[in-house]
Amino acid sequence: MAADNWTPHRHPEGALYFVHKGPWRIFTDAYLYDDKILKKVDACVQHVHARLSTKDSELDADEVDIVLLEPDEDHDSEKPLTCGYYLVDHLSRTIFWMDEFELSKISTCQRVGGVLSESHIESILEHEYWRHCDVFPSALRLTSELIEELCDILVFSATDALTSPGTTIPFSADDLHKMLALTAHMRHAGQGSRTTTSGVKVARGSATSLARVMMLFANERVNHFHGEYAARIDRSLSVYPAGSPPQGGSGMAIISPLLFNAPKGHLRDLRGLFMDRIISQVSWKRYIEKVLTEWQEMTLYASLILNANVGILAIPGNQNTSIAQMSSFVSVCFALGSIIMGLFLSRKYRPETVDAVTAGPASSFKEQCLGAFEAYAILFSLPYVFMMWSMIFFLTTFLIMAVEIGNLPTRATILTTASALLLAVAFAVFGAYGTTPRWSFWALKRRRPPASTTGKPDRESERKTKVDLRQASRRFFRLKRGPPEQSPASDV
Repeated sequence: MAADNWTPHRHPEGALYFVHKGPWRIFTDAYLYDDKILKKVDACVQHVHARLSTKDSELDADEVDIVLLEPDEDHDSEKPLTCGYYLVDHLSRTIFWMDEFELSKISTCQRVGGVLSESHIESILEHEYWRHCDVFPSALRLTSELIEELCDILVFSATDALTSPGTTIPFSADDLHKMLALTAHMRHAGQGSRTTTSGVKVARGSATSLARVMMLFANERVNHFHGEYAARIDRSLSVYPAGSPPQGGSGMAIISPLLFNAPKGHLRDLRGLFMDRIISQVSWKRYIEKVLTEWQEMTLYASLILNANVGILAIPGNQNTSIAQMSSFVSVCFALGSIIMGLFLSRKYRPETVDAVTAGPASSFKEQCLGAFEAYAILFSLPYVFMMWSMIFFLTTFLIMAVEIGNLPTRATILTTASALLLAVAFAVFGAYGTTPRWSFWALKRRRPPASTTGKPDRESERKTKVDLRQASRRFFRLKRGPPEQSPASDV
């Protein structure tokens, strides 16, 4: 049994912690049912009381918590007893120490790579404050003002998630609506009061839920430098000093044309997902759903090509050594490769779409592929690449067979039709990539001879003036509505 001056509390998740009965509210998650640990913790409590009594401070015992970590297990009589600690101020929502402390030891500070100002430090300490309330829910007083503050945060976050494509909110609009609905139950949970001896008399489930959500939003404020000069307002933008833009390696540049430039799109998406090594579970889930749909489509298309090749190979009279049949065999191999890769990747990454609140799968993926985005970009594009090569070899087989089997009119018709289709495909590809604006139909349509210099009104000039005005107004509204091209860089 623990000493009478310690009250056991049970976290809603099941963890055990203790609250000390005394002038100061002291929390610990050390296992005090062990007499040796209890003796060490009691010694630490006496030391803390002695230090607080000698300090000429204005600390309010009703608003300050003291947390003692489990003492050193290797302690002996020849060495002084060591025990980690921190203090919590509920009025300012911060944690602090009675000794000098290196802020770089806090994991949140390590993740952002440094701090910019005192306000940024306050944001980091507020995140640690909510972490404390999440671990020790009895420390939090659940008030109507606090619940209304959370509601206001959720309302804005849901609006931003619905209206801003580059939002930095870490949750989807549906998840935010569910959180907002839970706050209605929190209002009925508790207007609890807190004592100085045995913790807080509140609904700990609601207190834990509120503290956890507030901790997640506080973490995002730290990651995106809220209130700082270099605040990130779009998740696709970096707040760190801009260097040379990342480019694909020489290997990517060499093999990319053979892969129909498909890895470049995945490489761009992957780098955008992990901008500044910050993961958005919403973006991650959306990306995984997109590639899963792509892999399913490629598997379907490859299956159709495979069936078509089987039909061609089943035509009687084909020689096994003919060029057409060899091309069909190659097409079958690529089709099978597309199907196998699509099924394998779908099976591997489909479970990661289930995680709708945390970024655990994305974090695991980042640890695996950080620094190897190019390899994963190539891997993710293989079902599409194999399907395209299978299609090319199948078309080659079809054209060869048409030329070998058909008569002259048939050959001319097929070759003419194939040439027209290839030309249309070339125009579509060049137009999609924006590489041939000169060949655009609309660009050719605008190339007219200069207007006549007779006394007739210059209709062409009037039309161009109207077009220019419309284009200028569109550019203006794009600048007003669209996200900035880049955020201001800052030394962190």
